[in-house]
Amino acid sequence: MRSRTLLSLLTGLALILAGCGDSNTEPTGELALETISATSTNAVAGSVVVPAVRVVKGNSAVRGAVVRFSVLAGGGGLSATSVSTDEEGKAEVFWLLGPEAGVQRLRARIEDEVEEFEVTTTAPVVGQKYTGRNGYNHYQPGSLPIILSVPHDGTLTPAELPDRTGQDADVRDIYALDLANRIADALEDLTGKRPHLIANNLRRGKVEPNREVGDGAQGHKLAERAWYEYHNWIDLAKHIVTRDHGKGFYVDIHGHAHAIARNEIGYLLTANDLANPDAVLNQAGFIDKSSVANLARQNPSQFANLIRGPASFGDMLVKRGYPSIPSSSDPAPNGTPYFNGGYSTGRHGSRNGGTIDGLQIETPGPGVRNNASLRTAAGRAFAEALLEYMQLHYGFDLKK
Repeated sequence: MRSRTLLSLLTGLALILAGCGDSNTEPTGELALETISATSTNAVAGSVVVPAVRVVKGNSAVRGAVVRFSVLAGGGGLSATSVSTDEEGKAEVFWLLGPEAGVQRLRARIEDEVEEFEVTTTAPVVGQKYTGRNGYNHYQPGSLPIILSVPHDGTLTPAELPDRTGQDADVRDIYALDLANRIADALEDLTGKRPHLIANNLRRGKVEPNREVGDGAQGHKLAERAWYEYHNWIDLAKHIVTRDHGKGFYVDIHGHAHAIARNEIGYLLTANDLANPDAVLNQAGFIDKSSVANLARQNPSQFANLIRGPASFGDMLVKRGYPSIPSSSDPAPNGTPYFNGGYSTGRHGSRNGGTIDGLQIETPGPGVRNNASLRTAAGRAFAEALLEYMQLHYGFDLKK
C-alpha cells in the first residue's frame, strides 16, 4: 500500500512538472509583424522619430526575435539596423530623419514579414526655434557657414531620466549658452545673418552629448533619444552649410574653471603634440588627427601657423584682448591644464572627412563668462574673430 501511494505521488508530481514546462514552450502559429507605434506623418527634416513593431506567433509575443530596419528613401540614418524584441515582442529604433524636405521611408522586416513607415519632412526655417522631445534640445537654423553648439549648459533634470554616473556627471558650463547666443547676435549685427545654433538643455548629469552614446546616455532609451536628437541636428546644420556654401566651420562652446584665465582652443591635438616644434607639427600624422584636417591639407606646410601662428583662431582672439592657447604668445600647455577637444569636435570636425572644419573652445569665467557685460563684449570679439577666420581661410567675405 505504501509503495502504491508513493508511486501515485511521484506520478502526480511528474504531471505537475510537465504542465509547468508546457507554459514555456515556443509559441505556435504563423509569425506576424505588427505596427504598434507609427511615426508622425509630418516632421521637420533632421528630427528623430521612433517607429516600433511587435513580433507575434498566434496570440503570443515572441521575445528575442531579430527585426531588421532599413531606410528606403530620404537619406536618413538609424541608431541600429538590427533590434531584438523585448519580453512583449516589441522592437523599436531611432530613425534619424534625413536633411532634405520630402518623403522619407523606413522598412522593418523579419523573415518574410514586412512593415513600412513613411514621413513627409519639411525644411527647417531660418529664424524659427525647433525643440526635441520635451524640450531636451533645441536647434535654431541659420544661413551663415558657421555652426555653434553648446552641450553642457543645460538645466533640466527630468525624473524620467536616471542620473548618470561618472566623474564629470554634473559639471555645468554655466553661461556658455548665453555666450553662444551673444556670439550669434553679434554675427547677425555684423552680417545681417545668423549662424546655426544647437544646444542641449539637459543637465549633464542626465545626458552627456560630448561623449559617445554608450557613455553619454548610459543605456537609457529616452536619454539615448535626446543624445541622437542633439547630434542629428548638428549633422543637419552641416548638411545645409555644405549644400549652400560648399564648406564651413563648427565651434563647440564650453567653459572651464582652470587657474589660468585663457581660452583653450582644442583641435584634437594633445599637449604632447603641441610641444613639438613647427617642423614636426606640420607632418601629415598631426594634420590627419586634427579637427581642421580638410583646411590644413590645402597647405600642409602652414599647419603650425594655422594652429598657433598669426593665421590661427587663437591669435585672432589674442589681438582682440582675449588670451588663448594655442597661439603665437602661448603655443603649448607645457604642463598646465588644457582641454584639447572632445567627442563632438572629433565627430563634427573634418578629421573623418567632409568640408566642415571645427574646434572646441573652453572659455574662462573671468574676462569672458562671469557677467552679462563680459559676455556681450566677448560675444562681439568672438564673432569678429570668426569672420576674420572665415575670410582668411575660406574666402568668405560675410560682413554686410
